[in-house]
Amino acid sequence: MLFRSYSAFENASGHLLLAHDAGLQTLDPLTGRLETVLGESSLVAGPVYATRQYGEELWIVTPSGAHRRNRGQWEHFPIMFEHSLRTGMFILKDSANNVWVGDAQNKLYCNPGTDAFLPVEESELLLARGFAAVEDHEGNLWIGTPFNGVIKLQPRHVSVLSKRNGLDRKS
Repeated sequence: MLFRSYSAFENASGHLLLAHDAGLQTLDPLTGRLETVLGESSLVAGPVYATRQYGEELWIVTPSGAHRRNRGQWEHFPIMFEHSLRTGMFILKDSANNVWVGDAQNKLYCNPGTDAFLPVEESELLLARGFAAVEDHEGNLWIGTPFNGVIKLQPRHVSVLSKRNGLDRKS
């Protein structure tokens, strides 16, 4: 059966975490073995839109919010997505232990080490469907968008690199 795939991430052991309509699977690229981590019968059933692993912590985004598995136990962090299409496009834990979720509807949410994800107020003006994010060595968050270039989030400052200021369309 084919599924719509949303996210892939290589963990420290070299396995690929594959997030898709039916849940989450791991793929061992050396053996080709595919193993279901989350499926229809699991506590966190349904589509998984984004996934990342940090040491023992596995983070995923589903329509109901973010979920963290640590030492085999799942913890749910509700996100009140403001749109009917509730899809998380990326999840990222930064060096300050803040967890960021970008959704497909121009919103950015942050969990500053608490039990809740809060919307970043200015993000609707800044993000145009953030699809991927990475943190650089200085602690800046770089968010890739399909139409508005690359967005750089810094403490209290945002820079947008786009075609207008020299970003090549092919980049």
